[in-house]
Amino acid sequence: MRIDEARELFRQAIAARRLAHAYLLVGSPRGVAGELAIDLMQRLACLDPDKAPCKTCDRCRQVAARTWCDNLWVAPRKKSRAISIEQMRRTEGSRMPPPYLLSWLGKTSFAGGWKAAVLEGADRLNEAAANALLKMLEEPPPGTLLLLLSDAPQALPATILSRCQRLDLD
Repeated sequence: MRIDEARELFRQAIAARRLAHAYLLVGSPRGVAGELAIDLMQRLACLDPDKAPCKTCDRCRQVAARTWCDNLWVAPRKKSRAISIEQMRRTEGSRMPPPYLLSWLGKTSFAGGWKAAVLEGADRLNEAAANALLKMLEEPPPGTLLLLLSDAPQALPATILSRCQRLDLD
């Protein structure tokens, strides 16, 4: 699917209030999939719903800079190149600083509206992290959106794949 087709699909889903709670965006996390994730989150946060995303309001700029209060980006750690259980939730002896994805998603939105989390390189979830994420995918809080970005979706567990709407991007 071309990125402009995916943007239109999301525009229609938001207008019809039929946005899924989780999407697997298949493509480069630092390329087309990442670009689409930012575009979708800008649509949800934009102050000008008629032009969303306007890309010029404070919210759109903060989403693009990855500093918007109601968005959280989780990426593989540099040394292990994996997304760990510590990134999902606080564990005994954890040295990871907050926010932890699952507790962050369980809280209400700071600005009102949608909360969105992006798992960049979701195929790098270790087994414990994937199992922890599965519970959130099965019973997501209202107004929560999970975007899993991956260029190797075959590495994701079938249980996670089955709970996400998949979009294969060109």
